[in-house]
Amino acid sequence: MNNKENKIIKQHLEYMLISAFDFLEFSAENFENKPKYSIIHYASAIELFLKSRLYEEHWSLIMDKPNIQHLKQNNFHTIGFSNLIEQYKNVFNVNDKEVKNALQCFHSIAQDRNQAVHFYHKNIELNSDDEKITIATKQLRAWNYLKLFLQNWEPVLGKYIKDYTDKIVLCDNLLQSHSKYLEIKYNSIKDTINDKIKNGANYVKCENCGYKAVNLKQKESINLYSGVCEVCNFDKNYALKIKCPYDNTEFTIFKNDLINENIICPNCHNKLGYEDLFNISDNLSDEKINCNSCLSDDCVIKQKNLNTYKKYYDSVYICLKCLEVTNSENYCQYCNQSQIGNKSLDNSYFMGCDWCEGLLLRDLQTGEYGIM
Repeated sequence: MNNKENKIIKQHLEYMLISAFDFLEFSAENFENKPKYSIIHYASAIELFLKSRLYEEHWSLIMDKPNIQHLKQNNFHTIGFSNLIEQYKNVFNVNDKEVKNALQCFHSIAQDRNQAVHFYHKNIELNSDDEKITIATKQLRAWNYLKLFLQNWEPVLGKYIKDYTDKIVLCDNLLQSHSKYLEIKYNSIKDTINDKIKNGANYVKCENCGYKAVNLKQKESINLYSGVCEVCNFDKNYALKIKCPYDNTEFTIFKNDLINENIICPNCHNKLGYEDLFNISDNLSDEKINCNSCLSDDCVIKQKNLNTYKKYYDSVYICLKCLEVTNSENYCQYCNQSQIGNKSLDNSYFMGCDWCEGLLLRDLQTGEYGIM
């Protein structure tokens, strides 16, 4: 492929990303006044982001009938959303449950778009609070997934447009305007939640929306519990239940407790350190497992999975520094370091991970490519 063709390919990717951010900004800004177009633009943004990531791997991956001449002439058709989801799964060998959940959420957004464009969408006019809550909640949930994708893709997509990270922050700020509909929903279920608390239910604040609407009733492992927010449907609320090594008091610790290193027994008031947590937790792994979400070394424990809804997984992996949770570990393709977290290791053989430089940087440093 010559330089002119490479330039055209890069230009298409730049335009795709710019359009994706533009669509997302328009959707957030016009949710109140133009709900139909907000729904359509939101789905179009997600579609373009996914296509951009595939396109960066190779331009032909998003083409209905790949032809470089048609691409150069801007005379081509790209695959539809359903095929796009399947293509993404195949190309990136998607096995992670959370990524599958994200893609399923994106597909639901696309179905809303199809109803808005071709048929009547029951929430299209958004005349009632209930209808606004339905769409706003779904869009916020999709944004939580998409934001992680975009942050994860920054090393490969951020170089194509300036202010890539700033645009993510802008969209995040714009979409927070949806939060007022969550307050309406919380107020409508608050009395029911309070009644459940009186009857012994363990409700805690949602890590995503901040409302005390998460019932920690799902036991993931011997120490880990989870719950889905009844306001925003965020499903990654976790807490650890441990016994104090000094007086055997059982108590619950949350993500912020771990991050701030503020783990204090409510009965004897002794402060527990990281080593205490590691020693009192049932760890089934003999290997050193790192977390690339908080960049901590040897901080992950492996426990037996007790969630019957995830019975196809044998284990659950828990970071004791930031409470990142997964059902599998990944390995850097270059240094073979075992790790969990939200960073992709797809290109780690060449680009490395947070604990190694990768083949490309190593060869650049040694001068193998004639650069040094």
